[in-house]
Amino acid sequence: NAGYINFSKNIKKWGFQAGLRVENTLYEGNQFGNPQRTDSAFKRSYTNAFPTAYISYNASDNNQFGFSFGSRINRPDYEDLNPFLFFIDKYTYGSGNPFLRPMYSNVIEVSHTYRQKLTTTLTYNRTKDLFNETFEEKGFATIVRQGNYGINDNLNLSVSAQLSPAKWFESMIYVEGNYQ
Repeated sequence: NAGYINFSKNIKKWGFQAGLRVENTLYEGNQFGNPQRTDSAFKRSYTNAFPTAYISYNASDNNQFGFSFGSRINRPDYEDLNPFLFFIDKYTYGSGNPFLRPMYSNVIEVSHTYRQKLTTTLTYNRTKDLFNETFEEKGFATIVRQGNYGINDNLNLSVSAQLSPAKWFESMIYVEGNYQ
């Protein structure tokens, strides 16, 4: 379930846009057991708000500035939640994790565009509750499943330039530096 609201306004050289998305997630699973394992069930419900904001400023025909903030979510896939064990090889099993939490990101971006040809962007992204494959030893076997394991901070600087050295030749040059 989701609801959205958005607002935008231009005032002289300034542009403003703000939005809010509110989402509710509900999932549940019921897995029948067998002679070796009892029935299992899980249920999870959560509600989150994801704000966004954009501000632009046209200082002149040659210089535009931008700022944005946004929150995002990346939910696990269904098969990542299903706790049923499945055979991969003689010593390896796969399984889902019904307690897997979604990843949440906050992104801040500042940009400058010069003469509509050269754009420089600085982006900071913080993601919490990262999930990826985890490995658990059980006797002689390994169980592979998704698990939450930490926080990721990412700082990115990118520069792109549109060049036209001749009427018949256009090129786009892009350079990016990333620190994680």
